[in-house]
Amino acid sequence: MRPRVAVLLASILVLVLAERPSAHAQASPSVTPGARVRVHTAAAVPLTGRVVEVSGSEIILQAGSERVVMATADIRQLEVGTWRSGAGKGARVGALVGGLVGLAAGIALMSDDDSFFDYGSEAIPAGVLGGGVMGLGIGVVIGALSGREEWTTVQGSAIALEPTPTRAGIGMRIQFWRGR
Repeated sequence: MRPRVAVLLASILVLVLAERPSAHAQASPSVTPGARVRVHTAAAVPLTGRVVEVSGSEIILQAGSERVVMATADIRQLEVGTWRSGAGKGARVGALVGGLVGLAAGIALMSDDDSFFDYGSEAIPAGVLGGGVMGLGIGVVIGALSGREEWTTVQGSAIALEPTPTRAGIGMRIQFWRGR
């Protein structure tokens, strides 16, 4: 195999394995109907569901088979879920592992003197390329099937006027949601 082709193949493998910039640096997501959210209130267990409707004073969620209406003033923290595919990471890991297995196979074939076929030094780059491509394909499939949901805290604030529970009067509560 020519040196130029080997350099080209190695460059392609490095580009596939290179880490892309993360999408985590995006702005805080908005809460719109259809979004999957996790709502933290004073209750111990957070509620997860899909947003049906949002108004200034309440949010309506579809949590499983029940529809839940909650006041925005009761929300301590609100997170929006985003599905992240693992295909990119699977491709990188698969190409790396496949390339290493191909490297080992190429070295083994090159050093086998008793073989019917005469493999020279071209067995190593061919093994790395072949193993890397097969590993990339397998890694993409496995990674795509094993995605995950990432939760991003929504920036916002809530101001509520509410009756005081123990005395006559009106109290004011101001709360702020903080990002990660």
